[in-house]
Amino acid sequence: MSPRHRRLSSFLSRLSFAAVTVSELRNRFPDIPPPLEMPPAQQRRFLFKSVTDFFERAAHTRALVVRLDDLQWADETTLLLLEHEANEDVGEAYCELNDQEKTVIAYRFGGLGGHPLTGKETSGIENADADLFVGAKYVVIKETKEAEEAEEEFGSESVREFLDWLRRVGAEPVVLDAETHDRAVAFTSHLPQLLSTALAAAVADETDRGELPVSLAAGGFRDMVRLASSPYEIWRDICSTNSENISRALERLERRLARLRARLQSPELAEEFEKAQQVCSLLKANDGRRNDG
Repeated sequence: MSPRHRRLSSFLSRLSFAAVTVSELRNRFPDIPPPLEMPPAQQRRFLFKSVTDFFERAAHTRALVVRLDDLQWADETTLLLLEHEANEDVGEAYCELNDQEKTVIAYRFGGLGGHPLTGKETSGIENADADLFVGAKYVVIKETKEAEEAEEEFGSESVREFLDWLRRVGAEPVVLDAETHDRAVAFTSHLPQLLSTALAAAVADETDRGELPVSLAAGGFRDMVRLASSPYEIWRDICSTNSENISRALERLERRLARLRARLQSPELAEEFEKAQQVCSLLKANDGRRNDG
């Protein structure tokens, strides 16, 4: 047997336990042998070791970053695997959990948390978009607010290479500490989702058997409730882990809605529109600077 075939055979044998839970592996590699008979705890250890070995081999020549999204859907075994990777002594291997939303496992340099400010309300490979990151900000989380320490933290060649990779796919890296990030996205990401959800639910309460008022909905309403189709499973843990900032954002919105209601028949209503249009102008200006760049 040639060295190449021996490596392939070894690789396929290590996939045997993974193929039990990831059936697509057998479709791609039909020669994967059936897993050996052993106690469940031993099977789990074998699987975890196989994953660690695979990452180590893949990162042998250059840095490897494995980014996992939507961990709120992860089962107990997956979370145990991530804990195993975080504690395993495999050279320079790190695992970082970020608010239970995303995990980054980085081999050969320290863990680097991040949050791409782009996405879709749909999932699956059939909804993939090669230009998804083009023009989007990508928040990279630093561990400290101190400028000196942050400069040292992001001064490594590996991190600079990762930031350059983000720019290559069209993203704009933005460096923030976790606290600042969580406070900002509560207003610009989490609040819009909950507002869209509340609006759709309110209209559902008013919808009769003749499907009014939904049957009269036009583009404005559809734009407003697009986010309402996002699955609850994604937002459950986001709302739980960032609840303090989200509550503050909701309170601010409630005060604004109360002002609107109080001014419905007053000329002062114009002030609310003028203030809102300031944000719209700022967004347009930012889009213009991005296109010019």
